[in-house]
Amino acid sequence: MSQSGCQVPDDLRGLRSSDPAESAPGAGIITLPPVRMSVIVSTRNRAAQLRMCLEALIQQKQVGPQDYEIVVVDNGSTDDTRQVVDDTRRRFARSTYLYEERLGLSVARNTGVRHAQGAFICFTDDDAIPAPTYVAEILASFADPPVACVGGKIIASWPQGACPAWFPARYGNVVGQTAFGETARRMKKGEFPFGGNIAFRKAVFESLGGFNENLGKRGDNNVWGEEIDLCHRLKKNGFVFFYNPRAVVWHVVGPGRATRQHFVDSIFGKGVTEGYQKLTHRGKAIFTFYLLVKALRLATTSIYYLCAGAWLAEARRFQLRCAIAWYAGYLHFLAVGGDLGSVPSARGESVGIPAGERSVT
Repeated sequence: MSQSGCQVPDDLRGLRSSDPAESAPGAGIITLPPVRMSVIVSTRNRAAQLRMCLEALIQQKQVGPQDYEIVVVDNGSTDDTRQVVDDTRRRFARSTYLYEERLGLSVARNTGVRHAQGAFICFTDDDAIPAPTYVAEILASFADPPVACVGGKIIASWPQGACPAWFPARYGNVVGQTAFGETARRMKKGEFPFGGNIAFRKAVFESLGGFNENLGKRGDNNVWGEEIDLCHRLKKNGFVFFYNPRAVVWHVVGPGRATRQHFVDSIFGKGVTEGYQKLTHRGKAIFTFYLLVKALRLATTSIYYLCAGAWLAEARRFQLRCAIAWYAGYLHFLAVGGDLGSVPSARGESVGIPAGERSVT
């Protein structure tokens, strides 16, 4: 399917659990042999989406029961998440349920890695639907020994089946949509896989300390970039990244996310995260240079928007709003500094993190 496609293929739509009596290969075995890869899915109160994700994972083709396991990390859900995973475990023996009370995507993913049995660890999201040969393609991508990190293709699937008219293609990464092309290859300088479809050699992941738990989505906040931060560390240590467009997942964009305001808030958060990445991985001088550039762009773009916005097309006005949000987010990093636990939206709504959290696995 081409990158421009916005719909989940027909054969992956309406996935439903089959008869629980139709057990997966290996069901009933008390001691299971080691697996090659662990697919880790972190989730929080999205049981319906999770069911579709897990159904696609247990229906993988061109792989056997020894090739992969599924590790679900429940990050404080209060819905039917546990029941969904229990249903999966009855049908797919290599399924594990973990409960992580400490809020945060990076926290949950690191918890999943600590319990993973595979030599490779693969991350996808609870609102993603992997293609039937997804696991096989990820595993094949590690055939080249120098490859430490693999990224696959992500295609956005919108509620109405098509991208909204206001959707600016240049910000496709906000909905996780990749644009690395259709050729399997080593990734170029400056290219990193996206967090919704990324895999690592577990030994390398652990040697670099895993995901920075100060980054990544946490509840309803707008902080991103935990995978980029880790990829920067891999790059500094000389590791190789590989892109495989045949390792596809469809990212289901929920109705609550397919709105202009959510989009602007997300871009604001990405601006904050960019400030962190620039300062941490490129140094104070580069960070300051970009700070001045973005401050100038924020001023000029805001003035242009205020003066000419009424005469511009709707799509163009929204592109300007996105640009303003990104620049403002970068500058806002000065206010939050190293404390990214509570980042407001572009509307200024602060999102706090509950105190007294603890890990339960």
